[in-house]
Amino acid sequence: MSAADWRDAFGVLPDAVPDEEIAAAIGELERVKAALLARLVQPEVQQPTEDPLLTAKQVAERLQVDCKWVYGHKADLGGVSLSRRKLRFPLSEVERYLRRRKAASTRR
Repeated sequence: MSAADWRDAFGVLPDAVPDEEIAAAIGELERVKAALLARLVQPEVQQPTEDPLLTAKQVAERLQVDCKWVYGHKADLGGVSLSRRKLRFPLSEVERYLRRRKAASTRR
């Protein structure tokens, strides 16, 4: 945008601001300036892709094994401890495990 475009966007020319409203206009410009500066210096946030976390029971059902097997293979399945008693598995890691197993079985 050119300077003229910005003036049109704000709809104000400096000479058009009445003397009694100059302080308010400067305050509003400072608010806009601060918001724009914040956007300028703020790092771009990557939106996380949806990767649902599955319970051991959900993984067991998906792999057609029992939960004990899932807990025994938690490292292979990308298990993530949320607390001492909560273990979850990112769906992408479970699918990756399945792809690796399928690839290994086709090489035999």
